[in-house]
Amino acid sequence: PVLKAPDLEGVLRTLADYPGKATLILFWNPANARARSAVCEVSSVAAGYEPLGLVTVVSGPSGGDEITSALSECKQRPAVLLDPDRRAFSDYQIIALPTLFITTGERHLKFKAAGFGREGFDHAEEVLDSIYGRQKTGKVAVSEAAPEALREFAMAQKFNKLGLSAQAASTLESVTAKHPEFRPA
Repeated sequence: PVLKAPDLEGVLRTLADYPGKATLILFWNPANARARSAVCEVSSVAAGYEPLGLVTVVSGPSGGDEITSALSECKQRPAVLLDPDRRAFSDYQIIALPTLFITTGERHLKFKAAGFGREGFDHAEEVLDSIYGRQKTGKVAVSEAAPEALREFAMAQKFNKLGLSAQAASTLESVTAKHPEFRPA
């Protein structure tokens, strides 16, 4: 649904006001400790992707001072839209806070996670990497690799995290054989 809500200054905004190749939309409330920490983490993740729209939606009644205090812990301050009557909360079918959406520039939903932790952020970064056509390797982003190599490399990493080392090794061998220039594999 179209998200239309006022920002902290009372200016009515939509997602079109926050353009980018992708847009992160985080529903949160300063009264929720997990949501407060998520807003800073989402801001930190967003800093690694340009151009990217970042919108946080405060769901439920919250005072400006409470929101500003929660955001003071963040290195980058994200845009804030207010949803005091929880209309957007309902429209977007939010069941828990925090809830993160990732959409493409055309507003196609690519990711939704509710009440997530570290695993959710890792998955969100994988989705952003696929949208931006890159795979992070340590601190280096590789954007020249073929999309197929990136997908297979991400799959190998998932196999490895799940303890499926034989599948991870087989997938890495396949990537290396097909794309010898893709150094991370």
